[in-house]
Amino acid sequence: MALAEHVQAAVSAMLELNRRAAEVALSFRVHSMTDITGFGLLGHASEVARASHLSIHIDHTKLPLLPGTLDYSRKGFCAGGLTSNEQFFGKYVSLSDSITPEMRNVLFDPQTSGGLLIFCHPPDAETLLQNLRADKIPAVEIGFTSDLSDLLLTVT
Repeated sequence: MALAEHVQAAVSAMLELNRRAAEVALSFRVHSMTDITGFGLLGHASEVARASHLSIHIDHTKLPLLPGTLDYSRKGFCAGGLTSNEQFFGKYVSLSDSITPEMRNVLFDPQTSGGLLIFCHPPDAETLLQNLRADKIPAVEIGFTSDLSDLLLTVT
């Protein structure tokens, strides 16, 4: 993939197994795809950015969250691995000042499971999302990539 050929990032909801979403996605020009597990969203996105020699930009307001997620985070119900993830991957991430501490926890949370982070060719993004949704797989576009900068990830 050429650096000038940027991709869109989409995430499927974290309530489903990945098999069907992966099958749907593979009928498109997918450049990268990873399931979000023990390293959390920002950990996995950092790894994709590093391997692809690109920077990733994520809009935190578009992230699909399970009901109560931010309340649990606010109350301190967080996994111990969250701190490890933040220490290891945090140096690669720029977080907007508008991101609350509870959302920050969610972004680095290692407990996330079931969702796919899919990077596809921009002209395919909307049709990919439509096909996922038609298959009853909730999916949203959460960001895009750009040429590699000082930071692998920017979250606004």
